Amino acid sequence: MQGRQGKLDGVRLRTEEKQTQQLVAYVQDTRGGGIGGLTFALALGDCKSLQVDLYEAAPRLAEKGAGITLWERGWQIMKRLGVQADMDGLLQSPRNDTEALTFEFRKGDQEPGESFYQLFLKGGPINYHRAELQSVLLKHISPACRFHLSRRLSSYSEREDGVHLKFEDGTTATCDILVAADGIKSVARGNMMEDQAKAADAQGDDASPYLQCIQPFFSGSVAYRGLVRSSILRECMPDHRTLTTPTQYWGKNKHLIVYPISQGRFVNVVAFCSDPKTEGTVYDKPWTRVAEKDELLKQYETWETEVKVLLKCLDDPTMWAIHALKPLRSYVSSRVVLIGDAAHAMTPHQGAGASQAIEDAYILAALVNNPRCTIASVPDVLRIYDSIRQPFGNRVQAASRHQGQCYELNGPGFAHILPGDKSVTSEALRTLLQDLIKGWNWQWSCSAETDKEQALSKLCEIDLRRAG
Repeated sequence: MQGRQGKLDGVRLRTEEKQTQQLVAYVQDTRGGGIGGLTFALALGDCKSLQVDLYEAAPRLAEKGAGITLWERGWQIMKRLGVQADMDGLLQSPRNDTEALTFEFRKGDQEPGESFYQLFLKGGPINYHRAELQSVLLKHISPACRFHLSRRLSSYSEREDGVHLKFEDGTTATCDILVAADGIKSVARGNMMEDQAKAADAQGDDASPYLQCIQPFFSGSVAYRGLVRSSILRECMPDHRTLTTPTQYWGKNKHLIVYPISQGRFVNVVAFCSDPKTEGTVYDKPWTRVAEKDELLKQYETWETEVKVLLKCLDDPTMWAIHALKPLRSYVSSRVVLIGDAAHAMTPHQGAGASQAIEDAYILAALVNNPRCTIASVPDVLRIYDSIRQPFGNRVQAASRHQGQCYELNGPGFAHILPGDKSVTSEALRTLLQDLIKGWNWQWSCSAETDKEQALSKLCEIDLRRAG
C-alpha cells in the first residue's frame, strides 16, 4: 500500500451518561491538505466535547494544486459552515443566484470548431484554485484541533478499547473512531477490505468483492493539467473565449475542461486523452509526472486553432493517469469510516470529487457532534452514515464515468465516430448533452441538507427504540 496517503478523521464520543472526549485521527495526503478532511475538521466546530487529533502524512500543511469546482450543493454546505465571505473574496465578483453561463460546449477536434450548446444555471459553477480553498478551510478550523505532521498510517486494528493506529515512523495512537480520508491509495481502505474479505471467507462467502476494491484501476484516460497566465493567453489571442467563458471542448477520445480562476488571473486547463481499450488494466508507470509541452501539443495537433493556442501557452504541464475505484459495498466497519477518495474515488467528469468529499465530511460531522453519538453507539452511527452516503457516492461514481465517455463521443450511438468527423451534427450533440444534464442536475437541484436531516432522523429513531 505505497504512495499518496489521505487523511484519517475520527471523533471521541460520549458515554451513555456523560460526555467524554473522543479522539479524532486524521491523516492528510502528501500534498498537505485534502478538501474532505479539512472540511470534516471545520464542521466539527469548536470541539468542546471532543478530543480531535489530525494526523498528516505530509511534513507541512501545504497549499497546492490546480483548479477545483464547486456547484450549488457544495456551495450551500460552505455557507452553512460560515466561510462564504472568505470564499466570495476569491472570486472575480461575489456569487449570486442569477443565472450564469456554466459552460459553453464545442466540438473542437476539427477546424473550424463549432459551439453547439450554452448551459446556464443559477449561480453557475464556482471555480477556485485548490490552494485558495485550502487556505480558507485551514483559517477556520478550531485551534482545539491538534495537527501531527509527517505521520503516515501503516495499519490499524479494531479492539475492544478502540482503534489502534500504527504509523510508518513506528509511533502509535488509539482512537474511538477512525475517519479515514487517506485518498485513492488509502491504507485504511486496504486494511478494511482485507478484514471484510477474511470475515466473508470465514463464513463461506465470496471474498473477491472486497479484495477487488483494495487497489484502484486505470480508467483508460490521462489528464494533462496546468494553469495558463491570462496575460500571456491574451497576448497570443486577445479574444480567446476561455479568458471569460468556462468551456468544454469535445472530440473523439479526447476532451478539455477550461475555465478562468483566481479572479481571472489564470485559466485552468485539464486536457484528457483516452484509450478505452486500456480501461481496467494495470498502469505500470508513475501516476503523475512532469510532461513535455510538445507531447501535449502532439495529442491535439489536428484540433481547432484556439485549442492549440491555449495549449501552447500552458507552461510546465503535469500528466495524471486517472484511476478510480470499483464500487464499495460499504464505507464503514465497526469504528472505522472512509470518506472522500478513500471511499469512492471517481473519474472527474461530473466535477464531483471535491463536492462528494465535502458532503461526506459534513454529514459525518453532524452525526458525530450529535449528543446521541456515544462510544457505545459508534457502530450504529457509522451504519447510518453508510446508509446515506454509500448509495449516493456510488451512484455519482458511475454517472461520472458515463459522462466522460459521452464527452469523448464514446457513448451510445457514437461508437462509430472517428476523430475530426464533421458528420456529427450539432443537433445530435445537443441531444446527447441534454440527456447527460438529467443525470448531472443533482449538483444544483437538491440539497445535502436533506440527506443530513435524514441521517439525524435515523439516529433519533435508534435512540427512541432503545428508550422503548
